[in-house]
Amino acid sequence: MARTKKFEFGLLSKSLWHSKRFRSMGDPVSKLVYCYLHTCKHRNSIGCYNLPTIYAPIDLDIAPEDFDRAMDRGIDSGLIHYDRDLEIVLIVDFFRFNPLTNIKHAMGARKCVESLPDCELRDKMVDIFNAHLQEKAEEKQEKAYLNIMLEAGDKEVSKASDSPIDSGSDRGMDTGSIQREHGNTGTLKPSSSTESYSEISRYLRDAHFLNLCDDLGRLIGFTEPVDCRPVAHWLAAGIQEKIIREVIEARSASLRLAEKLVSSFNYFDKPVREAGGLLKGPGVEKPAEWVFDKSSLADWQRLFSDPSSQFWQQHLKNNWDETKHGPNPWLRFNKYIPAEIYESHATWRLITEPKKKAG
Repeated sequence: MARTKKFEFGLLSKSLWHSKRFRSMGDPVSKLVYCYLHTCKHRNSIGCYNLPTIYAPIDLDIAPEDFDRAMDRGIDSGLIHYDRDLEIVLIVDFFRFNPLTNIKHAMGARKCVESLPDCELRDKMVDIFNAHLQEKAEEKQEKAYLNIMLEAGDKEVSKASDSPIDSGSDRGMDTGSIQREHGNTGTLKPSSSTESYSEISRYLRDAHFLNLCDDLGRLIGFTEPVDCRPVAHWLAAGIQEKIIREVIEARSASLRLAEKLVSSFNYFDKPVREAGGLLKGPGVEKPAEWVFDKSSLADWQRLFSDPSSQFWQQHLKNNWDETKHGPNPWLRFNKYIPAEIYESHATWRLITEPKKKAG
C-alpha cells in the first residue's frame, strides 16, 4: 500500500528580519541557529522539543561552542527558552506563526506536549498550549478545542508520542495502515572516548560513507532520505561495517515478513551495538580506548577490517593516521604492516615493497 507523502517544512515569517529581538542576536551564526530551530528535523508541531546538542553543530557545520553561544543569545533576546540538562528547547511565540489548524492537528499537538519530560519548560508549554486552544475555540466558535486542554500534571497518554520522529500524526496526516516501528529512537550520544564529535562529523562529510548509507537504506527498504548519523556513531564506536550489514540485513528480513516498516536507522541501534560488543546485559559497558599496537596482527586486522568493503578502503585511505600507523600504504611502503594484511587485502592495491633507489 502506498504511503502518504509526508510534508516536512518549518514556517518563518518575513517579518522575522525586521524583528528587534531577532536583530538583537547580533552575529550571523546566532541568527542561523535560530532559523535552524524552526526548520530542523527534531522540531514538532508545538515548537517545544528535545534537541540533542551533538546533532545541531554537525548539521550547521559550526563548532559546539558556537552553538552554545548562539543558544545563550537566543535566550537573552527572549526568542527561546532552553533546558540544557534535558536538552529541551521552547520557541517563544511559536503558535503565532504556526497555529493549530483543526481538531486533529490539536490532538496530535497534545501528544507532543504530553511526551515532554517533567520540567519547568513542560509546565510553561502546557500554559501556552491551553491559551492557544482557548484562542482557537473563540476564533472558530468550536468548543471541542477546550476538551483538548491539559492540566500541568497530566501525563503521557499515548505511546505514539514516545518517538521524536515526526510521523505526521501531529499535523493530522494519515500515515497509512502499515504498522510503522521506530524502535530505539532516543538521543544517540558518544558511548566512548573514541566516538567523538569530530570523528562523527568526518564520516558525515565522506561520500563513500553516504554511499554505504544508501546501500543500507536499500536493504531496509527506505523510500525517502533518512538521517545517517546513527551509522556514523556505530562506525566511530569501532563497530565493523560487516557487523552492521549483517544485523540490518537479518532484522530487515524479519520486518518484511511481519509487514512492518521502519523510518530510521535508530531502530537498529540496540541490536547493532549488542552485536558490536558495546551493550551487555541491562546496562551499557563503555569499551576501553583502543591503543593501537603496530606489532599486533590482531590490531592490524581490526584496523583494515573487511577487505570487501569499498567504503572502509576509501575511508582508511583518506583518513590514515601516520602518527599511529606509520606511512600511508597507498602512498609508500609501510614496514609495520604484516604480510598477512598485504595478502588478505591484495585488491586494495597497497604498496607492498619500498621503492628502489635510482642508480
